Amino acid sequence: MVSISRRDFLRQAALTLAIGSQLGVLAGCGGSGGSGSITQSTGEYDVIIVGGGSAGTIVAARLLGAMRGHKRILIIEAGGPTAAAIGGTDFPPWLPPGRSDLTIFDVPGEYSQMAFMPLGKPYQLTETGFTYQGIGLGGNSQFNGMLFQTNPIQVFDQSWPAGWQWTDMQAYFAAVRASIPVTNTPSTDGVAYNAGPAQIINPLYQSEGWIEGDTSQPFAGTGIYSTPYVAATEGRRAGPISGYFAAVDPGGVPISGLEMLLFSKAEKIEFDDAGMALAVHYSKREGLDQTLPGSPGVARLKSGGLLVMAAGALVTPRLLLLSGVGPRGLEDQIFPDQSRAPFAIPNPQVGVGLYDHVMTMITYNYTGSVPYQAYNYGNYSGNAADLDTYLGNGSGPYAQYQ
Repeated sequence: MVSISRRDFLRQAALTLAIGSQLGVLAGCGGSGGSGSITQSTGEYDVIIVGGGSAGTIVAARLLGAMRGHKRILIIEAGGPTAAAIGGTDFPPWLPPGRSDLTIFDVPGEYSQMAFMPLGKPYQLTETGFTYQGIGLGGNSQFNGMLFQTNPIQVFDQSWPAGWQWTDMQAYFAAVRASIPVTNTPSTDGVAYNAGPAQIINPLYQSEGWIEGDTSQPFAGTGIYSTPYVAATEGRRAGPISGYFAAVDPGGVPISGLEMLLFSKAEKIEFDDAGMALAVHYSKREGLDQTLPGSPGVARLKSGGLLVMAAGALVTPRLLLLSGVGPRGLEDQIFPDQSRAPFAIPNPQVGVGLYDHVMTMITYNYTGSVPYQAYNYGNYSGNAADLDTYLGNGSGPYAQYQ
């Protein structure tokens, strides 16, 4: 495998991890076109992307733009279409007949009804039942609250490798924000809704010397606070789908050069004796239901092809470990009660450094004059007036994630 720096890969594709064979000669490979969501893989591919989530969709869009339809790119994704712009059809029950421009994934206000809720249950990845990982094109960026924060500059400069300092990364953050709008007032009327808690707690932050500012940008100082900055545009969810992927999968019809195996889970990466990726073994279902039996298949790379692992922070290392890539000598700890051969490709870094953001829950009693009652987004009949407003111009509580 030819080495490629993280910085160079950012320039060529997007934020993700790539493994494969001879990345540097990818541009010289031949290939045929082809489009459409397919039922099984055929022939060999120039690029196979495992996971059509937040990273995988961006990588696919960027590579398609660079290759101009002259290479075959395959996405293997456990779910299916999500947003209406890419053929999603899971419409909220309050959407009027004749309208098909909004799915539950497009409406920020439906966020609170999805993760760990009945509405989102069919989309929860069964392999990670201890947490909520959503399946479907766009991945977790279609299910979560789309909070957008950037690390303080000192985190980049003190904790990240050379080539990943803030001066190196700043242009990439700006490029992402140019495609994915970030705002603290997602409603089209410019009003921050459900702001009662902020009115109550902000004076306490001020008394401690904190300042109100843009928490989506790097900051310095004692502390900073704001209403949440989120990815949204025109009262709708913004993210990898709206900012990148919808252009290469308009209406759920992939452009030339892109093929997708939807409702398909990668089971194993096949390597040769030199550690080069050769193929991805997968299981394809007939639909979203993850209890359905899947038909086995194998998607093969061309010689010199590129394998992009974009299955998420949890599933990517899991798949590598199951494929024989991992810290040799720790097999018994990773696979307890199983008899496993030593990892064929030793890599002590698989799964290392996994973390989530810090969240601190604060409960307080308040007897002042600011009224506040949590908004019940699931009370569609009681919120009929707000829903009419949202449908009319993209404003109101349903334009806000919570």
